[in-house]
Amino acid sequence: MRGFLLAAAILGPPPSSPQDDAAAIAAGRASLDRNDPAEALRHFSSVLARKPEEPGALQGVARSLLLLGRFEEALVPLDRYARAVPDHAGVRTMRGYVHHRIGKAREAEADLRRAIELQPESAGAYAVLAQVLRGTSRTDESVGLLRKGIERCPRDAEIRQELGESLALLGRDREAEPEFREALALDPGRVEARFRLGTVLERGPRPGEAIAEWERVVREKPSHRGAWYRLARAYAAAGRAEEGRAALARFREISTLEERQEALRNRLKAYPGDLAARFELAEALLSLGEPAAAIGWLIDLPDDPATRGRTLALFGRAELALRHFESAAAILARAKALAPEDLSVRLDLARSHLGARRLGPAAEEVREVLARSPGNAGALALETEIGALPATRGSGR
Repeated sequence: MRGFLLAAAILGPPPSSPQDDAAAIAAGRASLDRNDPAEALRHFSSVLARKPEEPGALQGVARSLLLLGRFEEALVPLDRYARAVPDHAGVRTMRGYVHHRIGKAREAEADLRRAIELQPESAGAYAVLAQVLRGTSRTDESVGLLRKGIERCPRDAEIRQELGESLALLGRDREAEPEFREALALDPGRVEARFRLGTVLERGPRPGEAIAEWERVVREKPSHRGAWYRLARAYAAAGRAEEGRAALARFREISTLEERQEALRNRLKAYPGDLAARFELAEALLSLGEPAAAIGWLIDLPDDPATRGRTLALFGRAELALRHFESAAAILARAKALAPEDLSVRLDLARSHLGARRLGPAAEEVREVLARSPGNAGALALETEIGALPATRGSGR
């Protein structure tokens, strides 16, 4: 018996038949369909142990590792596949995505552009390349790329959503809104597109529509931190204090400052130019009562005209939270000049004037909000508060 075992160890496993390998690959793909990447990895790896260059197994191992978040490891089978089949658009796209996730922007861009050359209808390659371009402060370039992608893939929801993301980051909300709506028309289950649509609506004179979108987001994905945070602010601005407190409590329940900072810091480590990550981190810090820390992440942002208004709006909100009313008013006035349609900026500006006891300018901002959004509960609450205060020397301009 020992002799048999020794011979088996020396000779290795008996050769498999093509049918066995095909069955293992099929089992791996079935495991992926069941959302079980660990089981899929075992099936695909069993084939590679016998046939290290088997294309289907290489691709399956890479996909399994991606789903498990093991990005560095996924590069090994992808590199092997790319050497064997250098002109496979799908593998180029997958490898470009991995390079993107680990912060290798140059390598990611090369793979993704090659994927688009090989297969101009490669929707995923357009979407990931747009993320790479935004992360390297080339958001304008991403808009042009995505418009080309839509010409090739007019029915792809992901490209529409990415175009909305780029346009919104550039402050082009009126162009971004229809892209998010089209993405949702093509795929109603795209929760992130709905969340981003709400942020665009909030910056316009339609806070009620924004709230409706975020309420649907949290119904469909109760763990969505961003939607709970936005709802907390929007409810408070609309005078719905009890709902605002409940939304903020829910946000704090499912979000910790440490984990949110860690996730966003990892993005910024990979892409220091990722302005969207900095804005998200600043908003998270503000929501968790850390305005000074939020300013720390905003202070060294490049002065980009396309994003200056959003930067100033966040700066002003942080200064307001710190009760630096004079500074907040000065910053928010500049933000208002850049984004006059953003009612949340006008309301924050009114609060800053009110904190500095400049009742006249505060009332003027409130009137402007009500002219654009009649019945705005946040503005009405401020109007009542202003009316209850005695006039002071600081009530004029």
